[in-house]
Amino acid sequence: MTTVIINDQIPDGFRLLKYIQLNPHFAQIVESVNDNVLLSDSEDKLVSHEEFKTHFERRLYERLGLDIKL
Repeated sequence: MTTVIINDQIPDGFRLLKYIQLNPHFAQIVESVNDNVLLSDSEDKLVSHEEFKTHFERRLYERLGLDIKL
């Protein structure tokens, strides 16, 4: 499981949350950030920001047909 914090105060973040709500099998939305939500994996499983961005953009396009650039 991966934890992502999305800023819903900007248009792109708000739009991304709407897409996630339309596809609940894709992701789970948690309203607040607390200790139970943060990463529990060891550091060897962590990926760089660029690697995550590339993978996330590709998956959004493959699975939802969305061409979103982060």
